[in-house]
Amino acid sequence: MNQRFVIALAAATVASCDALFYLPGVAPHSYAPHDNVPVLVNKLTSTHTQIPYDYYSLPFCHPHIHEESENLGERLSGDRIENSLYKVQMKRPQACEIVCRKVMTKFQSKTFVEAIDNEYRVHWLVDNLPSSTVVVNELAPDDPYFTRGFPVGFKAADFETGKEMHYLYNHIRIIISYNEDHNPEIAERKFEGSRIVGFRVEPFSIHHKWDDHEGATFDRKFTMLKTCNEMTHAVNDPANYMSMDHATEVIFTYDVVFEESDVAWANRWDVYLRGNPDDKIHWFSITNSTMIVVFLTVMVAMIMVRTLSSDIAQYNLDSSIEETKEESGW
Repeated sequence: MNQRFVIALAAATVASCDALFYLPGVAPHSYAPHDNVPVLVNKLTSTHTQIPYDYYSLPFCHPHIHEESENLGERLSGDRIENSLYKVQMKRPQACEIVCRKVMTKFQSKTFVEAIDNEYRVHWLVDNLPSSTVVVNELAPDDPYFTRGFPVGFKAADFETGKEMHYLYNHIRIIISYNEDHNPEIAERKFEGSRIVGFRVEPFSIHHKWDDHEGATFDRKFTMLKTCNEMTHAVNDPANYMSMDHATEVIFTYDVVFEESDVAWANRWDVYLRGNPDDKIHWFSITNSTMIVVFLTVMVAMIMVRTLSSDIAQYNLDSSIEETKEESGW
């Protein structure tokens, strides 16, 4: 009876621990066609300032914001994963979907300009995979590499005046790679449905135009843009970049593209593990971590010294009392 109780208790403990430390993304998830694929937003990072910010600290389009569940590793790395307005369904391509139209104040435009100056990068998540962008290696053009996230924007000379301007990436092409088991013998298939094995983005800067004649109102669902739609694909046109230096209105849009891939689900992280030749050493992070370790080590050492000193003093005091008792008497 006692043995059975102990076994049951151990099983319950293991199950509760497993639930407590479950890491999202460790178990593969299969999607059926048109299943919702959540697009989550994460922090903004910069190699210049080394200070991460919440995604919605910049005036992006946002829903009713709520944080998604995070594991311990994500918490320790400073991630803040939240929901977004980007709607994606499995194996359903989309062209120039409107997220929202934002009327910008001078302060909001300035925050984007400062983020571009500090080269902040945006980080998204799909099926627990971080967003990535493909970068062509100048030393080996046939061997591109992937870098996490994508820039908030970029600086370039104005097409007409030649003055340096700040341009925002307000159109994002979401490219999702998926893997399927096409074994004709259904009983021998390892899994059903589609598994996401890649998530990359292609950012565009587009000064969107729409029919804003007198009396027309902007409607996210029904307004058709002149700069991109189902018939006109988004392009990076230097003459039509979205400048933030004097912006009063920004329309955020996105495309969704699906690509079948031979990459197995177990190998989908391989592209992130390759070294980036342009990676910079994060001296600030290294120094910060070193100082924290030294500070904690000193604190622990001081606590141990004080504890041991008091114990030794107490021990010496007890020994002195015992010796005095032994020497006293008749």
